Amino acid sequence: MELSQLVNFHSNKCRLERIIDNKKNIVPFVGAGISKGCGLYLWEELLDLLAAEYLTPGQIKALKAANNVFKYVDKIVAAAGNVEMVMKRIGEIFQETEVIHTDIPNLLVSAFAPMVITTNYDTLLEEASVCSTLGRIKALLPSHAGQMNEAIMLNARRLIKLHGSVEEISSMILTSKQYKFYYEKKAKRTSATLPVYLKKIFEGKKVLFVGCSLDKDYTLDILRDCVKRNQNISHFAILPCFANQYRQIERQKMLSKLGIEPIYYPEGDFEAVGQLLRYVASVC
Repeated sequence: MELSQLVNFHSNKCRLERIIDNKKNIVPFVGAGISKGCGLYLWEELLDLLAAEYLTPGQIKALKAANNVFKYVDKIVAAAGNVEMVMKRIGEIFQETEVIHTDIPNLLVSAFAPMVITTNYDTLLEEASVCSTLGRIKALLPSHAGQMNEAIMLNARRLIKLHGSVEEISSMILTSKQYKFYYEKKAKRTSATLPVYLKKIFEGKKVLFVGCSLDKDYTLDILRDCVKRNQNISHFAILPCFANQYRQIERQKMLSKLGIEPIYYPEGDFEAVGQLLRYVASVC
C-alpha cells in the first residue's frame, strides 16, 4: 500500500498527527515483530528451534496444538533438564543467525523519546543506537531495580529490557516459574518487580507499541489494570487490520478496553510498519 493510502487508512491520519506532534515524549515499546523483520525470530519460532533439539516431532505437535506457550517452554526446559543450558543455547542461536540491519531499529531509538522499552532478548536496539542522533543507549535489566526506577522517572536515555538480554544469560526470563516470580499474581503486583515498572510507564507516559502482537500476556494484564483505575490512560500501537471482519471487531473491542489507539495497516503488509515509522520520523 502506498504511504498516502496508509496515512488515510481507517483513522490513521489524526492519530499519526498526534504522534508526530508529541513524538519526543512517546516511548516505543518494541516487540519481537521488529526482530523478525531483521532476520531474527518471533517468540514461538525461537521455541520451535529449541524444541527441535529436545523433543520429538510428535511431542512438539501436541504442545503446539495446546496453544500454551508457557507449557511449551516448560516442557522444553524439563526435557533439557537444565534451564541455564537452554538460555545459553538461545544466546548461541542469536549469535549463529545472520542479522539484516534495517533502518527500523535506528528510527525507534532516535525519533521518539530517549527511553525505549522491549521484551526482546536480542541486541538490535543497542547496536542501532551507535548511529543514533540521541547517542548510544544503555540497557537496563530486570535486576537493575534502582536504575530502572530512576530512568522511568527522569525519562532517561535507557533501554529497559523487561525480559533480560542474551548479553547476560542469567537475566533472561524464560520459564513460567520465572515469569511468575517477576510478575506475580494480581493480588501481589503492588510489590512485584516488573508490574511496578510497567505501572509507572503506563500511567505516566505515552507508549507506542511496535512489533507487538498484543495477544494476552502479563504486560497487557497490567495495562488493563491501569486503565480500569484511570480510563483517561491511552497509548498507541501499529497493528494489522484483520481481513476477517469478526476477528477485527473482537480486536477493536479488546484495544478499546486497553486504552490503545491503533494505527492500522492491511493484514500481511509488513512493509507498512517501516513506511509508517519513516513517515512519523520525517515530519517535523
